[in-house]
Amino acid sequence: MLHGAKVGLCSLLVAKLYAQLRRIDRPQMMSRLEAAVLPDRAADVQRIRDVYGEIAGSLIVEQAPFLDISSEELDRLKEHILTHWDEIQSLAAAVPTPQRLADLLNQAGGATSPAVLGLSDEEVQQALADSHYLRNCFTICKLGHIVDLNIIP
Repeated sequence: MLHGAKVGLCSLLVAKLYAQLRRIDRPQMMSRLEAAVLPDRAADVQRIRDVYGEIAGSLIVEQAPFLDISSEELDRLKEHILTHWDEIQSLAAAVPTPQRLADLLNQAGGATSPAVLGLSDEEVQQALADSHYLRNCFTICKLGHIVDLNIIP
């Protein structure tokens, strides 16, 4: 399976996260953020080790700001999200809709479902659940993890 095929499919899945985010208004986001809790460092570290094997050590180091976040830092992050909610929504609105991306992938002969690439729904759900560990910056995947955005492939 070519890397580009997986990137195309993942782009479609991430577009679904953005579409879900666009449907959340400020009061709904406020409620989701109020429900967000500190990460369980030990559980997250074990999850990274279980899922990422050889690269787990470097991911744990890169994810330290999130893994070690204090309740005060989490509160500041929540406030930052709400303060910049309009900007976040503007960015989300700039992402093509899942249907538009699916149309483009179809035109290019790319996969628009996990099954076409031989991936099970379980594998895709695991990838989505753990994708927020891959980048050491704040992404839609990290936001989705904090406020429980979920998509079904």
